[in-house]
Amino acid sequence: MNYAIVPGGPGQDDRSEWLRLMNRNFGAVSPEWYEWTHLKCPYGDANFWLVQTEEGERVGMTGLMKRRLVIDGKSVSAGQAANININTEHRTAQAAIKLQRALIAKAMDEDISIVFGVTDTAIAVLRRAGYKVVGGGNRWTKPLRSEYRLRDRIRPIVPRKIVCCAVDLGLRLRSPETWSRRINSSHLAKMEEYGAAFDQFWSEIKPISPIGSERTSDFLRWRFTGEPGCHQSAFCLLDDDNKIAAAVIYRSRDDNKTKHGDAVVGVHDLLYRDLESLETVLAEFSRAMRREGRQALMLNYFGKSQVADVLRKSGFFPRPWARQVLAWVNPSQRDFDPTRVLDPENWQLTEADLAF
Repeated sequence: MNYAIVPGGPGQDDRSEWLRLMNRNFGAVSPEWYEWTHLKCPYGDANFWLVQTEEGERVGMTGLMKRRLVIDGKSVSAGQAANININTEHRTAQAAIKLQRALIAKAMDEDISIVFGVTDTAIAVLRRAGYKVVGGGNRWTKPLRSEYRLRDRIRPIVPRKIVCCAVDLGLRLRSPETWSRRINSSHLAKMEEYGAAFDQFWSEIKPISPIGSERTSDFLRWRFTGEPGCHQSAFCLLDDDNKIAAAVIYRSRDDNKTKHGDAVVGVHDLLYRDLESLETVLAEFSRAMRREGRQALMLNYFGKSQVADVLRKSGFFPRPWARQVLAWVNPSQRDFDPTRVLDPENWQLTEADLAF
């Protein structure tokens, strides 16, 4: 079958097709989510393309979201290949590669220096379109309490509570923060807004930042306060001058709970001046979440092994993650050494980047 690639637009018809395909292939997505991801990003409106059959049926799509990546301390124009989906009966290499070639042509036309994508189902397609595999990350979990894991195994309430008390004590005694020095509460702050303090923090850490999206206040506000249906908070470690030294950005909401309804905290970003500050803020965050009665912490991470070492030291356990990070580098760009992009040790991507 021959497939045509049709550019999508902001009109209602194309927007309806986008929503229909997303709901069919990814699950429920709201019109507000389209507005947020495609029309409100501080770096510009997203593009998307539709796959059309000879009969005129729209059977798949992909998108290009605008980003700014920091590479060796320098901000460069970037894009993220997102929402790669094709109806099952039309999942041929021909349709998928045509979509990606349209995306790459747009990136070259707009002088975008690099496009990255995160996928577990379209790795071969992206490679054929010119992307290269950078690597895969891990899903990290830190159990704080045990009941959410024991309910199915011990159904009677009283015996379960007795066992949970013993296991929870063991978890607390095993947790590194139990034995680490506590930070004075004046050096900790929960922030709900992302303003000048974060811009100042970003100006300090940008020169040493791994490859990843900019973390300006504009990006943080869009990413963490603009997403429909949720608001994400920042748990911050402050230095002696009351400036941010590290931050854990997190949310806890209904779709982040286990089937039993126990609160599992989704960590969506890690910002830090140095690894010592990261370790300290993770310890204090773990204490705070345990006091709130949270059951576990979860985060997805791709990048530096030094950060993975800190996560292990902080009591997180990794699980293999099927998704891979791939990158296409514009052959005409002169902003950075392309070989730097292919080493996962030079990257840091969190759920703030990986969710699309």
